[in-house]
Amino acid sequence: MLEYKDRLNAFRSSARFYLENKSQYETLKSTSTNTKDSQVLNYLHDDISFVEKTLQKVVDLFGPGAGLIIYKLYVEGKTQSDVAEEYHMTRRQLQYSLGKWTKALFDEVPGVQ
Repeated sequence: MLEYKDRLNAFRSSARFYLENKSQYETLKSTSTNTKDSQVLNYLHDDISFVEKTLQKVVDLFGPGAGLIIYKLYVEGKTQSDVAEEYHMTRRQLQYSLGKWTKALFDEVPGVQ
């Protein structure tokens, strides 16, 4: 089983490419006819699902505001300073909340890989 830091890093990596993967998935899905593309489609689908399920868990556990913050940070790649300013909080407050959310998600909640 992966440790907290490994699980968080796996999410960060998948989230970073989420939008690109989703676009590639839709394109391949509509044009693909061979087995090799099918394998890529399965990989993309799993990666997209992982990000979407994780984001949904954030919303379920901490509310839509937390989900939006996580999305902006990890999927859109905005800086903590920009997101903190947008939500009228200090960067330190954002880091505290982010730490609390990710710890609960990747350390204590079963079913999130």
